[in-house]
Amino acid sequence: MTDLGIENVIPMEYKNDGKNSPRLCNGTFTDLVQIVGYLRERFGERVGSVLDICHAAMTEKYMKALLAASDFLPHTDLPRHTDYGMEHYFQMHKEVCKLIHFNDFTGNGYMRNHGTPFQDQKRWMRCWNYIQNMSTAVR
Repeated sequence: MTDLGIENVIPMEYKNDGKNSPRLCNGTFTDLVQIVGYLRERFGERVGSVLDICHAAMTEKYMKALLAASDFLPHTDLPRHTDYGMEHYFQMHKEVCKLIHFNDFTGNGYMRNHGTPFQDQKRWMRCWNYIQNMSTAVR
């Protein structure tokens, strides 16, 4: 049984006030796995992650676009591992994930476009397959 579940977040902050543009937040892709690992040292298996599919999918969308736009940078200035894909996300969480928030997003993913039902069958199946591949760790 998990007594504490910590949900993954999107590595961006966006205020819909017309004054601020979206900004990146460092490290949030991997931080949750590290935080859960640290808390498990003290509290054991009672702590786990809550993998929000909408947040993971938004991370994949925005980071893929940002990495493509930064292709002009010398590769020595980029981290060695820049995989923000859904498969990598699931792999990172498979040992600590205890609950999955199975939802999607539309458009830019913010406000009413966030936490929506799946509209695309292929996208739904892709996520379901990732869950099946990690299901032994989540049970």
